[in-house]
Amino acid sequence: MGWWHQLRYILRKLDRNRADRELDEEIRTHLEMEAQLNTEDGLSQEEARYAAMRLFGGEARAKERSRSMWGLMSLSNFWQNFRYCLRTLAKNPGFTAVVVLTLALGIGANTVIFSVVDAVLLRPLPYREPDRLVEIFQQSADGRLHLPSWSLSALEDWQNQTQLFEEVEASSTRTVNLTGGSEPQQITGSAISVGLFPLIGAQPRLGRSFLPSESDSGNSRVVILSDGLWRESFGADSAILGKTIRLNDAPYTVVGVMSPDFVFQRKTFKLWVPLVTKPTTDAERKARVELIARLRPGLSIAAADEQVRSLSIAHNREEDTLPGSHPELQSPDAHRVNAGPRRAILILFWAVGFVLLIACVNAANLMLSRSAVREREMAIRAALGAKRWRLIQQMLTESTLLAFLGGTFGILLSILGTRAIVSYAPRGLTFLAVNDIVVEQRVLVFTLVVSYLVGLAVGLIPALSASRPDLKEALNGLTRSATMSRGHSRLRSALIVVEVSLSFILLVGAGLMMRSFLRLSSVPLGFDVNNVLTVWINLPRSHYPTLTHQREFFDQLKQRVSSLPGVDSVSVSVSVPQRSGFSWDVEFEVEGRQMQKLGQNEFLSFNSIDHDYFHVLRIPLLRGRNFSAEDTPNSPAVTIINDVLARRLFSDEDPIGKRIRTEKDGPWMTVVGVVGHVKAFGLDDAHGSLEWYDASSQSKSMLSNNLIIRTTSDPTLLARSVKDQVKIIDPNQPIQLMITASQLIDETLSEPRFYLMLMSIFAACAILLASIGIYGVISYSVAQRRQEIGVRLALGAQPLDILQQVLRQGMLLIIIGIAIGTAGSLALTRLIKSLLFEVSTTDPLTFALIALLLIAVAILTCYVPARRASRLDPLVALRYE
Repeated sequence: MGWWHQLRYILRKLDRNRADRELDEEIRTHLEMEAQLNTEDGLSQEEARYAAMRLFGGEARAKERSRSMWGLMSLSNFWQNFRYCLRTLAKNPGFTAVVVLTLALGIGANTVIFSVVDAVLLRPLPYREPDRLVEIFQQSADGRLHLPSWSLSALEDWQNQTQLFEEVEASSTRTVNLTGGSEPQQITGSAISVGLFPLIGAQPRLGRSFLPSESDSGNSRVVILSDGLWRESFGADSAILGKTIRLNDAPYTVVGVMSPDFVFQRKTFKLWVPLVTKPTTDAERKARVELIARLRPGLSIAAADEQVRSLSIAHNREEDTLPGSHPELQSPDAHRVNAGPRRAILILFWAVGFVLLIACVNAANLMLSRSAVREREMAIRAALGAKRWRLIQQMLTESTLLAFLGGTFGILLSILGTRAIVSYAPRGLTFLAVNDIVVEQRVLVFTLVVSYLVGLAVGLIPALSASRPDLKEALNGLTRSATMSRGHSRLRSALIVVEVSLSFILLVGAGLMMRSFLRLSSVPLGFDVNNVLTVWINLPRSHYPTLTHQREFFDQLKQRVSSLPGVDSVSVSVSVPQRSGFSWDVEFEVEGRQMQKLGQNEFLSFNSIDHDYFHVLRIPLLRGRNFSAEDTPNSPAVTIINDVLARRLFSDEDPIGKRIRTEKDGPWMTVVGVVGHVKAFGLDDAHGSLEWYDASSQSKSMLSNNLIIRTTSDPTLLARSVKDQVKIIDPNQPIQLMITASQLIDETLSEPRFYLMLMSIFAACAILLASIGIYGVISYSVAQRRQEIGVRLALGAQPLDILQQVLRQGMLLIIIGIAIGTAGSLALTRLIKSLLFEVSTTDPLTFALIALLLIAVAILTCYVPARRASRLDPLVALRYE
């Protein structure tokens, strides 16, 4: 029984991880006994071990070995593993903190981007049976355009298609002036048919929906408010129902308030009014609406889309379609986010996947280092009968626990990251998103699953490596800092190569996007944005019914603003660059020639301007003259075109004096001038937009106009004065948008800047993790070779030789990683081609700079342990353990 008590004492010391020399002697005796039985008696390794246990610990211990603490994984064994892991990790706080933070970084970044993907791509729409909802579009003959706009007269025709649809409803965006408060507001809302809210399953939180009688004519002035407008403008007044508010200077009765989480089509909609679905005038019949329908049960969107393409109904009306277009059904889910941001989000999702892989490789490397240190502990466990899978369980329990701790901190990081994305995301990413981007239950489940998989992935390689210890080498006379095996060394080096390769790919992607952004931000605009203030004013037709009234308003406003201190010049135009109106299906006719149609990638920018427009924006007049006071409604129609359109229509001929028109039977317009082209649609317009200007004094329509003001100082200082001048002319007329030209360009750059910021953050995380991994490998290698380095120094090696050798070891891994990463980058960077501007996906300068950056980082991370190795005291190193 003395041996039994002694064995129990040994096990207790193992559980506490406090093995000492007495334990070393006892275990060595056990191994020598086992080796002797194995060689002299011809027993197998398992038989020899069993016999040694009988001699060493008694018959009872040998019989119960299979049911001991190293037996099948029971609940008590799991709990014991868990407690042991907690004690072990608590005794190594530095190691635990580094691994947890590494995994938190990778898991948190993935959770943030998955929150975005879930909100805008995966999460079901918050409507009743969203899989049966469709939007009815028009697709152009060339497939370029998908237009949601129909005439109101088409609604009844589509409602008659009962073989396809249960219901068809309509909506139309409306901009109205809300007055009666301290300041007039311009509100974006929607006019909807009365069945639209029931169609999508929406119900006001206060009050009621619209009644069928309220859409028969335009005399029913009732309104439903959004929760945001109710709180912001009416102080969340619970008695709002039945009260009257003024929209476009007309009284409307509030009949309902929607719930806070209700969003339909666009988040900017703040109120809804009934749509007149029984038009009585031509203007009402030609009003543009968007159609949404519910399919009949059992009918898929694909099957219904095939049927509508063959229909010959309202889409053939002249006022409804483009020539050769056909109807098309699309799920509302397809338009929650624009096509460009959709691609970018998916690319970012792959990018954070790389960050997670790098974090996993780094954590696996750290655990592999620790498993090498614990090789003696694993050997003792194996010597006492622990099977291999039992050792693997112990290691995987530890890695899974670390992964779940990392996942917990990752959730905290993801909450902060998600809030940052919502705050800084450009309008193109969130404007059409129906759902809010939040960390909700589905995202937490994703994080839980990812944490579990990461735990298995991180712990598997160290577990497999540590579960096969060489018992004789580990226990026969070796110390606690046993020399790392060659297998461990090769595996750790391979993981560093993988880490560097993944980091290189991610850094190249960020570098390409950086170069693209720099090119985009430096592209010539064609006009001077400095000291320019733009003011967008949308006049309501109810208050300004005729073109004469509208012109009087803007003429008076221009005159007043021109007299303000600090104003250099003022112009009035229908649009400004970057917000220009455009046409896609235009035919030009030059007098005496055949009609010409716009090409596949060509769009025409229309703008109606006064004679000060080119002076205010500093757009050069290349040929001919500007508009003048002689260009009146009664004089011959004139136009100015840009140099791109001039080359397109007239090649090398002089266009001045030539007559052109854009409609077969339309009026002829004489070209009186040619100006330089500007970036009208976007900064990435590589071909240059085709631009057509007509004189506002000859224009047939106005309503929405822009006041463009060039100042002698900071244009934002003039904002208050401009508002006051508008208020003097019309106290109930709000300004829809006031923004400087510089801010307008900055807003255009916001989307690529946002993607660049995220990719740069992920790349920074990658290079940080790679640096930690390289530093860890080299530091551990130096620590394990202390005696070797001490011997070399004692035999006359110079510190510089040691420094160079350690640096060579690290740089070799980096060079191999960069070579593999280069091959991977050449294959994968093609995925981000759609996000680049005038930069090749194989740009050699970017690849070279990223390679130099990684080499520089590697030199810095390798230098510290190399310098420490070169300064070792040989006497101290030789006495080391």
